[in-house]
Amino acid sequence: MNKKAIIFIILIVLAAATAIFIFSNSLQSGEMSMAESASVIEWLRPIIDPAGRLSTEKLQFIVRKTAHFAEYFLLGLELSVITLTISKKIFTPWLFMPLFLILFTAVIDEFIQSFTGRTSLLSDVLLDFFGGVCALVFFICIYALISAVKKKKNKPKITETL
Repeated sequence: MNKKAIIFIILIVLAAATAIFIFSNSLQSGEMSMAESASVIEWLRPIIDPAGRLSTEKLQFIVRKTAHFAEYFLLGLELSVITLTISKKIFTPWLFMPLFLILFTAVIDEFIQSFTGRTSLLSDVLLDFFGGVCALVFFICIYALISAVKKKKNKPKITETL
């Protein structure tokens, strides 16, 4: 097995692990999820709100929505790299694969939550999808920047002699 195949397999495993992590969070009961959020808030409060101006409810909302965004940002980055590995180019029809998979994962995630007694919100699907789209845009920008630097580096310099 060559190096690219091994990297591809590792990327698939990472993306699958991220999706499993997302789904495992959705399988938690509302009480478990709130308790987990409370421990994260307790740890983050001195950093995010050292003056104590935000209510626990507002801080909880911020932390929970940021977690949604971050999970799907990570998934979006992983799927973007997989897409580049498959297509060898960034702007191809394959570009729609990560978008579809991110949206599909977000819908399934909210569907799972509906069976645990938690709310299933369209706004969470949109936030999750937005996190993945931001990752894709971020990846494309970094890819374009690296490509431009490589192109400039490899461009032969023309010197004039008199």
